[in-house]
Amino acid sequence: MTEMGEEHEIVAHEDIYAANGMKLFAKGARINRSQYDRLNLHKLRVPLDLVLSTERPVDAAQLANEANKLLASDSATARLADRTGDPLGFRHGLGALALPRPLAFRLTVMHEKRLALFQYSLRTALATFALAIRLGLSNRDKHDLLLVALCHDLGEMHTVPALLAPGHRITPQERRYIHVHPITTYVVLRDLPGLSTGTLRCAWRKSWKAWCAVLTCNG
Repeated sequence: MTEMGEEHEIVAHEDIYAANGMKLFAKGARINRSQYDRLNLHKLRVPLDLVLSTERPVDAAQLANEANKLLASDSATARLADRTGDPLGFRHGLGALALPRPLAFRLTVMHEKRLALFQYSLRTALATFALAIRLGLSNRDKHDLLLVALCHDLGEMHTVPALLAPGHRITPQERRYIHVHPITTYVVLRDLPGLSTGTLRCAWRKSWKAWCAVLTCNG
């Protein structure tokens, strides 16, 4: 996020306060690396992801467009879309998503700074959509599961990229940082309005398994 703040305008869409009530930045303030470093000195009343926005955030239309490009360039992904029996459904589903601002901001950072991870998230969303069709789930469930799938690896944005680099031998201590990333997904989803209880329960089970893995690594 700090790198993106040097290349694109990131602003506070509401006042930012420290946990003790001290006002740190006013609504509309631009947040660059130096401001971000200053914010990191404080415990914040509200997480930064909930109070920041960017000039051109990823939206549903862009998700559908990115899916089009992925399907055109990746034959395996295109075949999976065809096998759903509704090859346009995935793109239409993405295009109909109402992305909450915090999720749109995170996806924007991912698209700008971790494009391969962003594309992997789209593939995860397609696989999830295909399973939802096979199970005969409702449109509401498909909508919610697409959001969950897009959030699937948001936690990797908090993982040092070198840990996941090809050829790197992951130590037991490093492994806990990898296991913990699904917990971030649950925390993000928990704060999104309108998600069904069943969807959140699914995300919670995934994060609980990850937490057990972290405890095993620590033990």
